[in-house]
Order: sequence, then structure tokens, then C-alpha cells
Amino acid sequence: MSRNNDRQGLSEEEAFGLNTPPARATTSPQGFGDTTPPNFQWAVPTYFVTLPSAGRYYREGHCCHGKTQLELRYMTAKEEDILTSDQLLREGVAVTRAIQNLFVDPVINIRDLLVQDISALMIGARITGYGSEYAASVNCPSCATTGEFSFNLEEALETSTATALAETANLPLPAITENGDMSVEITLPLTKAIVGCKLLTGGDQERIARDTKNATAVANQAVTKLLRTMIVSVNGETNPLVIANLIHTLPTRDSTFVRKAYAE
Repeated sequence: MSRNNDRQGLSEEEAFGLNTPPARATTSPQGFGDTTPPNFQWAVPTYFVTLPSAGRYYREGHCCHGKTQLELRYMTAKEEDILTSDQLLREGVAVTRAIQNLFVDPVINIRDLLVQDISALMIGARITGYGSEYAASVNCPSCATTGEFSFNLEEALETSTATALAETANLPLPAITENGDMSVEITLPLTKAIVGCKLLTGGDQERIARDTKNATAVANQAVTKLLRTMIVSVNGETNPLVIANLIHTLPTRDSTFVRKAYAE
């Protein structure tokens, strides 16, 4: 991970354009002059986030296929407004909307990214806005006392990403479904069924959160909604009725196993 001012060998003043000569004012096609004072024009620094997927788990033709890093602009007051929007917070999409605003490449849509990569981007975006230090209160499970700790998010992100890359380096690539999704097969321990599980994206995550929130308290169905989104085949059969029947009759042991195996 590197900031573009580091990459270009620029100082903080040079990166923000504070030492550059005043730019000449331009005129718009309508005949109105540029209202931005020349001395207040500067380049926004950027930050590179290494993707845990290393771009391997996106199908060919996807904008992130083969990409190991994504570039984010540093967070501004505009993104802070998004993060504090009551409506977006209620919908549970404030963070992802803020990150979408930070992409340097306008082609990238966060709803099409894998949730593992989105998690790394969330931490990267937080670092650009508030720095790498994260202070928190931690409860000790042994003595029940509370202590104040400071964590370095940049070091934690680098360590966790390196671990993920090492663990997945030798894994076979997922299969591609008829819908173009990447999926992995998991054999259930009790029923012995082989289920194909798609790799969840930001769009899937949003739909699960929205459906769960809109469901009644009596019939929340959080687990079955997750399984319906995740499982795309059963013993090679992709019929939605077959998949739904399996999910509603799936023993808890198998249900727990498939969620744990997917997370790993």
C-alpha cells in the first residue's frame, strides 16, 4: 500500500499543491469565469488497498479480474456527510456508499465486489479519513476488567491481507455458474449433499440486510435468507425449487457447517 505522494516522491505541501504557482483562471463555455480561487486548487492524494482476493476470484471480463490493488481518494467532508446520513444509516449502506465515492476508477461498482475485498476497502477508507490509529475499550474475558488499547489499522490490514493471500494461493479457482458468478462446492457432513456456494458480493450483502430488516420479528429468517443467497446448486441441480427444498429441510449441523466452511 502506498500513497501517491510517496510514490512520486512529493512532500505533503507539493502533494496538495500548496507550493505550486497560481493557476490561470479559465472561462466556461457559458462565459462565466471559474469561481474557484487559483491558489485553492490542489490534487487529492490517493491510497492503494491490496485486495485479499488478489483479483483471482473475479471472472474474466470483470473490471477487477487480475487486479491486486484498488486506488482510493482520501476521504473528504463529502464522504463524512454520507457516513452520517440518517437515511443511508437506516438502510445500512452508508459505508459502502462512501467507499463508492472514493474510487479513482469510475468503472468500479462496489456492489460487484466480493465482501472480503470490501472489508479491506472499508479499513483502507477509514485510514484515509482518520488515520491508522484506532483506540478502543476491550473487555478481558478472564478478569472482566476493561482496558484501553490502541490498534494500528494499517499494520493489521497488511497482516490480515498477507495471511489471506497465503492461505488462498494454492486453492483451485472457483467454478463459474450460468449467471457468471464464481462458486465453490462444499460437501455437507450429514446429508452428504454437494452444494455449490457463490462468492457473495456487496450487492448480495445489501439484499440480505434489506430483506432481513424488512422481515417481521417473528419471521426474520436471517439464516435461510443467507443460505438462499449463497447456495446456487445441489448435487449439480440449479432448479430454485430443489435448492429451496434442501434449505428448509437442512439439518442444523449441515447448515452450520456450510456457513463455517464458506467463511473459511
